[in-house]
Order: sequence, then structure tokens, then C-alpha cells
Amino acid sequence: MRSKLALSMFSLSLLFVPFAVAGTKATWTVASAAEIDGRIQRQLRRLAIHNGAALRFSRDTGPNPTPTSRAGSLLIQLDSVGDTGAFLDELIQEARSSAVTPTTDLVREGYLLRVTYSRRSAPIRIRIEATSPEGFHNALLRVSDLLVTRASRLLANLIPRPQSLRLEKGDTETVLADYPSFPIRGIVEGFYGRPWSHQDRLDMLRFEGQHAMNIYVYAPKDDPYHRRLWREPHPSDQLRRLGQLASTAKEHFVNLTFAISPGLSMTYSSETEFQTLVNKLANINKLGVSTFALLLDDVPQELQHPEDKARFKTLAEAHIYLINKLDHRLKSISPKIRLIVCPTTYTDEWGDRSYVKELGAGVNPEVPLNWTGPEVIPQAITVAQAQNWGSYLHRKP
Repeated sequence: MRSKLALSMFSLSLLFVPFAVAGTKATWTVASAAEIDGRIQRQLRRLAIHNGAALRFSRDTGPNPTPTSRAGSLLIQLDSVGDTGAFLDELIQEARSSAVTPTTDLVREGYLLRVTYSRRSAPIRIRIEATSPEGFHNALLRVSDLLVTRASRLLANLIPRPQSLRLEKGDTETVLADYPSFPIRGIVEGFYGRPWSHQDRLDMLRFEGQHAMNIYVYAPKDDPYHRRLWREPHPSDQLRRLGQLASTAKEHFVNLTFAISPGLSMTYSSETEFQTLVNKLANINKLGVSTFALLLDDVPQELQHPEDKARFKTLAEAHIYLINKLDHRLKSISPKIRLIVCPTTYTDEWGDRSYVKELGAGVNPEVPLNWTGPEVIPQAITVAQAQNWGSYLHRKP
């Protein structure tokens, strides 16, 4: 399978070389008045190699850079926008017919992309406006398709479809406005059975980066250090691999989220147990991980330990105590740390609604709480169902 996949990818790379003109390598000029994020520079280099072009960077943008007339050459202009509010207004105006209205959360990964075409209908200039490296990254994912698709065919052929696309000046210019429909998009490795290999995870992180996903939750149920042996620190070789996952995720604009599931055996009221949990997550934080998931799914739905029964009236009260205390402690380690939680009841399919309501009312409102929908693996989720569960959790879906 791996060899067939490699062959397919190689075949595609041969098809998408639009600038191989009489053996002459085209030149792409990247103009940016601001310093370009190193990850974006590397992404541009990969794009140029993939499309058979030489690459040069220029800080001399001028008021309106003029593309070169040389066949196959391309000017890519990166304009970093400092005023997020004004950019949001521009996106709202440009994508006013979209079913998804951009928000402050979404605009960070959004972009405006303007393409100017030559008489041969080939792009000679691509201007990208964005407020962050994430926005530029997502815009650059479009470039290879823009190079081989006529302006008149973009709306039909671009996948995924942008939020807005319009043609100007007789199909010689295209304006594309895009942003994600959801702020969090990605993959949870949270299944039972043999976990993925380290190489599987590296491949998945790269895949996510190529498809504008932004989160990977490391939560293999049968990694003993995630669940059964949650108190024990990871061996040094596993820590090294987790560090490599964190750096690879960052390179591809993916947020590596480390999950831990202590609820099978944890005494929620124990300060010793709590400090063990904090120490373990603090060590993972040193690897470059700043988002953690506390998974309380598939654990006993009643309090188990005498100390907990003496202190808490309900399981929800114990979980509220643990979640809020952990969130506060992690933020004292670094204000950049973010905690997300999967409750014991996380689906309409089963579970205690009173637990969900008590948890939603008591947990710090800044901490997101997971829900899988009307079933563990639903075929669909309606707006009404999401709003109903959101009312239980005191949170917007």
C-alpha cells in the first residue's frame, strides 16, 4: 500500500508542473514587507519545487509590485494585516453570500487571495492578505490548484470550496475569500486496540497540515501511560517521540493535544494524586505541548473511593473540583496552557443528564466540554440537538 501511494503521489507531481517551458525553470518572486514565518518560507520552497520553479524572496514590495512578463514567472505577494477588526469586516463583506459568517475565532485562519492572470490565462500574480501565519498557510494550500485551473473553472473545481469566489475584469482577476467553518478541525487518536506507530502519527500530522486541519489529540486508550499507568512518567524514549510529534505538529500548523485518562483509579479528593497528575502534564508541557485533554469517559459513573464519598455528594461535584483545580494549576505553569475535557456522559445515547447539567454549571466556562452528538458515532447532528446539549453544558456548540 505504501509503495502504491508513493507511486500515485509521484504521478500527480508529474502532472502538476505547469511552468516547464522548453526546459527553462520559471522564477517565483515572493514579496513581503514583513518578516516571513520560517514555516511559511519552507512551505513556499516545497510549493516551488513541486511546480518546477526557482524561488527568490524580496522585501522590496513597493506600493504595487509589478509581475514580471517572463513566461511562467509568478509574483506571490504576502501582505500581513495588522487590524484584525478591519480584516474581519472585509471578509464579512466579501463573503456576504456564504452560509458561514466569519467570526474573530475564524478570521485568524482566514485570508483574502487575489489572482491576476496573463493573456494566456496563467496566473502571474497572487496576492494574499492574512492576519497570521496560519492564514498564509491555508492560502498557500490553494496555489497548486490555482496554477492549473482556469479562472472560469475555479468555482466548480476548487475542493474544498472557498467561502466566496468572484471574477473581475473579464476573468483576468479572481478574488477568493476563505476561512474555516469551524475553529477546531482535526483527529482524535482515541480508539481501543493497538495504537498507531510513531511514523503513522508523523504521517497523520503532515496530512492534517496539507488539509487545513489544526488539532491532533493524542489519546490512544491502550497506551498504558495514558490510562492504566497514568501515574507513571513516560520512559525517555517515548518522551523523545512525543517531543518529535510536538515539533512536527507545530511545523504543519497543527496543535498537538496530549490527553490523559486517570478516572479508572484516581482518588479525586487526594492532593497527592492531583500533584502526580500535574507533574506528569508539566513534563509534557516542556516538550512544547500547551493543550491538554482530561478524558473522563469510560470510567465508573459512581464515586468509588471512601475519601471521595465522604467529600463529594455526586460524581459531577468531584469532576468539577478536579477540572477547575487542574485548569487553575496548569495556567499557573503557563498562561498559554489550555485544558479541554470529555465528561463521563458525552452523548445523548446514554448517561446521566443530571451529571451533565451539574458539570456544565460548575466547570469554569472557559473550559470546553466534549459531546459526540445523539450517538457515540452519529450519522448527523442537527442545530437543535447541539443547542439543546449546549443548554445542559451552559456553552455554545
